[in-house]
Amino acid sequence: MRNKRHLIIAVIVFAGLQAGCGRNEGGSSSSSPSGPKAVALKLLEAIASGDGNAMASCYDCSTEDKEYLIKQMPFLETLHKLIDAGNKAYGEKVWVEASVKAQVGMIKPDLENAKRHMQCEITGDTAKCILKGLPKPLNLHKKGDQWLVIPQPRQLPPMSQRGDRLKSMRAAMIAIDAIIPKVGAANVSADDICAEVRKLLRPK
Repeated sequence: MRNKRHLIIAVIVFAGLQAGCGRNEGGSSSSSPSGPKAVALKLLEAIASGDGNAMASCYDCSTEDKEYLIKQMPFLETLHKLIDAGNKAYGEKVWVEASVKAQVGMIKPDLENAKRHMQCEITGDTAKCILKGLPKPLNLHKKGDQWLVIPQPRQLPPMSQRGDRLKSMRAAMIAIDAIIPKVGAANVSADDICAEVRKLLRPK
């Protein structure tokens, strides 16, 4: 059960294998389309579309780490189906409040809102991108002529634990698929759904 405790971290996973994400033509650093904001937006867009390779293109980590993160995409897509169902059935405000109360972080950033309102603070070769709806800022740094996202703490477990973690995710996907039809049913509130997900993803 311990492996399930950190599954929710995958909701904000951003990883990738494609070359060239964040490449700054001409070598200047800015929040222009080749700067850190563009990298952060690309991550959000790829997460939303379920494109594992594109999603992973902006992370600064090893090939093995990127492969592990990409393998989490099916779990993310299952969570997104639940989030979409919750937003539709209860309204986004109610769903977000229930998710926050249950401490499961099931919130999808709005891409159009992100394009308009994401703020990126650049200090030399480091940057921090902040957006309401993301549990934590995205931290980036410049490596050569590329801006890359720095993995979140605990996002990458030790190699020895990754097989079990992915196995737990697959089991969680089956359980979440069983929860989705309950969303919006008579006498089933957003709090009820989020509490059930909490028991699944964050067992005591």
